Amino acid sequence: MEPADTVSPVKEFWVQYQMDSETEGTQWRTHPVPVQAHPNDRIEGDQRMVSGKATVALQPFGHYVFRVLARNGVGDSSPTRVKDSCITPPKQPDRNPAGVWAKGASPENMVVHWRPMPREEWNGQNFHYKIRYVIS
Repeated sequence: MEPADTVSPVKEFWVQYQMDSETEGTQWRTHPVPVQAHPNDRIEGDQRMVSGKATVALQPFGHYVFRVLARNGVGDSSPTRVKDSCITPPKQPDRNPAGVWAKGASPENMVVHWRPMPREEWNGQNFHYKIRYVIS
């Protein structure tokens, strides 16, 4: 909603989201494509309804919360929190960790290293790594 006689009407919206506030804290991600505003959708009294729509690709095992910012020629609004959240179902991880390498200082030991997978690629609860090896 904005005043019907505003000098600088809303041009676009930006959608921000958190995948999981328990693991990400207060970090908000911004959807990379702005939503174009559709002006003059509806005028009620001295307020003008401005709308738009966005499609955001969601990852498995997420508890998403959203907020929206409006942008006009003057700048950005304060974020408005969307009332509802979205929970996506889990699934198997679709890749293995990257950057895996191992080294041993003696025949009796081996140290394995890898880059940790980011939260959005866990795809399920109780995410952990399994190291398997074959003795030849």
